[in-house]
Order: sequence, then structure tokens, then C-alpha cells
Amino acid sequence: MPDLLVLSAIVIGGRDLGESDRLVTLFTLEAGKTRVVAKGAKRSRRRFLNALEPFTRICARVAPPRTSGLGRLDGADVLASPPDFAARFEAYPHAALCGELADLWFREGDPQPGAYRLLDDLVRALAAPGADPARLSLWFQARVLALAGYGPTWDRCPRCGRPAAGVDLPFSLEGGGPVCCRPGEDPALRVSAGTLRTLSHLAAKPMERLDRLRISPATLEEGLRLLRRLHCHHLQRMPASYRVLAEFARPPAGRPAGNDDAP
Repeated sequence: MPDLLVLSAIVIGGRDLGESDRLVTLFTLEAGKTRVVAKGAKRSRRRFLNALEPFTRICARVAPPRTSGLGRLDGADVLASPPDFAARFEAYPHAALCGELADLWFREGDPQPGAYRLLDDLVRALAAPGADPARLSLWFQARVLALAGYGPTWDRCPRCGRPAAGVDLPFSLEGGGPVCCRPGEDPALRVSAGTLRTLSHLAAKPMERLDRLRISPATLEEGLRLLRRLHCHHLQRMPASYRVLAEFARPPAGRPAGNDDAP
């Protein structure tokens, strides 16, 4: 029988598998994204008590497959419970988006310690009193795009390398940055220079320095919109959590729409 792997992990997803099992997606420090079967988890919750909730940090004991296929979650010790989303329900859609992006961007079995630490920092920050989930989501989306190898050149033209100049800049999703327009060219997407500067800082800053950066509501909204377009463009799909966020931010009937945290 293969030796058990002991992994530092964050639960980022799960679904029922058959009548009694759960298929759980972990993001681990040692092995990157890992999908495992939790036998009997659906039928008896006591075996994995509180360990399989999204964004729980656990020490996972995994029995690897003998040849190919899925490993088996043999046991799990809870290191930290997830943020209290029941008390701060507006945080969950942003957290779910970040977990989905981590799932979509990284291959299974490919160690990504930088991405694990990014996700770990996010979960810890979301649990802190007074945390701003939209601001944290902006930071995470900018950082994970860079880790995945698709980070734009926020402050200079990707075509010629010149520093971006102006107030309202044409931005190329394909080129990955603010571009110097060619004759007759009129890009439909324009982004304020202030938002690009903010995203440039976010993409390079660790979590502990995030509070020092002042972000206006307008910059936050524009930055989230741009990051949504960048992620969708490079993934060539619309992550489901973006749609959930858009619905969550939609004002109730009879209330006028205003600035919100939706990307």
C-alpha cells in the first residue's frame, strides 16, 4: 500500500460523488491542485467533521492512487476554520471567485507554492475584522494573473516599451497592456492611468502592504472590470463566479443602481 502523503491544504471546492462520497479539490503547498475522494463523507459527516468546508485550512492525509486516477483522503485535521461567511455574506462571492480562478489557472499535480501562499494570505485576510472582500479580490486577481504568466505590462506599451502616458489609455487584452495607437486604430477598451498604476502596485505588493495603498471606489470598480475581462480573455471562458458576483451586486427591484463591488 502506498505511503500516505501529508499535505498542507486549503479546500477550494467539492461535489457529491455517488451515494456516499465527496470529490474534494484541495490546493496544497507540496503538490499544487489535488483532487481526492473522501470516502463516506456524504453519508457520515463525523469522519471529516468541518474539514471539507470551502476555504478551510487542513492537514490532509492522502493515499495516492496505485497507478492512475484519484487519490483518497484518508483523514484531515482542521488547522483553521474558514472565514465566517454567515456573518459577512458579501465576502463569499469574492472568495468563491478567487478559489475558482486558482482551480482554473493551475494544473493538477503541478506544485505552485507561490499560488498556495497567495490563497493562504487571502483566506487569512478575509477572516480579519473589517476586511474589504472586493479590495482583497482585486489584489488576488492581479497577483494570480501574474503567477499564471499572463500579467500585463501595466505601466508601458507592450508593443514598443514606452511608458504609458495620458489620462485615459487604450488597453489591449491580446497585447497585454496600454498600447500606443497606430494610425486609424481606435481600441474600444480604455482604462484610466490611475487604475493601471494601482494594478501595477497590487501585482507586486505582498498582502501585508495592501493597507498602505489607497484605492478609490471608482478605481476599485474599474480595476475589477478590467481584471474580469483579462481573466476571461486568457482563460477563453467566463468563470461561473463572475456571473454570481454580477447577480449579487444587482440592486433589488425598486432601488436605483449605484457603484458596487462587482467586476
